[in-house]
Amino acid sequence: MKTSLLLLLLSLSILTSGCGGGESSPSPSSGNPITPIAVSNLAWDNARVYKPYSTSPSSVAELNSMPPGPVAISLHGCDGVNNTTDPNYFPLLLASFGYLVIEPDSYFGDKVGSFGSLLCDGFNIPQGAWANMPNRVKDAEYAVAKVKAAPYWNQKTLLVQGQSQGAVVLANFPSIEGATKILWTGYNCPDTYLATSKAALWLPTIPKLVVNSLEDPWGAGWSRCDSKYNWQIEIIPGSEHNPQRNPLGLKLITEFVKIY
Repeated sequence: MKTSLLLLLLSLSILTSGCGGGESSPSPSSGNPITPIAVSNLAWDNARVYKPYSTSPSSVAELNSMPPGPVAISLHGCDGVNNTTDPNYFPLLLASFGYLVIEPDSYFGDKVGSFGSLLCDGFNIPQGAWANMPNRVKDAEYAVAKVKAAPYWNQKTLLVQGQSQGAVVLANFPSIEGATKILWTGYNCPDTYLATSKAALWLPTIPKLVVNSLEDPWGAGWSRCDSKYNWQIEIIPGSEHNPQRNPLGLKLITEFVKIY
């Protein structure tokens, strides 16, 4: 009986040691711990994909059938992805210039609370939208990593765009290595974001454009904006939260996102 019990315990020990979820363990002799790479992300799995010049969304399941080309990652605001035919909705606008557009759906991502409950609401409570920001950043990081390793990216043009809360995600990015352009709209840009946040560490030589409306309720702090770190700051008249819907804002953004 004792022998059988010992054999059972030994078998369980062997099985447990082999079940690591597919992630590599650090080598004791390497000296550098290995950071496990996420193998899935629900915001990515449920992302909307707009093929170049398309107005109808598809899914990430179709990405690998696409030939190499320019890619845009569109980070939505706190209201999530929109069902719209508005040609100035960012994913549709970017697709009209020839980008393969991927819009991660962070309502499906890891977040505090129940489905769809906290991306917009509760900014002033500990469990609110700000508490969810690290998870939105993870969604964005995962998307960039997936595109960088993908055959459908031409290794040349990768635009990362954020509107409203999507721009807040940009402000908290640890890195966007591989991005060739950054577009930030619908959220303020005081120098505490641009000069001292993680945003200042973004590849300093790549073009970065901020377009916002002077009277946008989310636009406090414009007087402190500057153009350090290769930022182009454009503050336009009016109160339009989506500056691409203002003719001047659309013109500035169009010139920036064009593929040459």
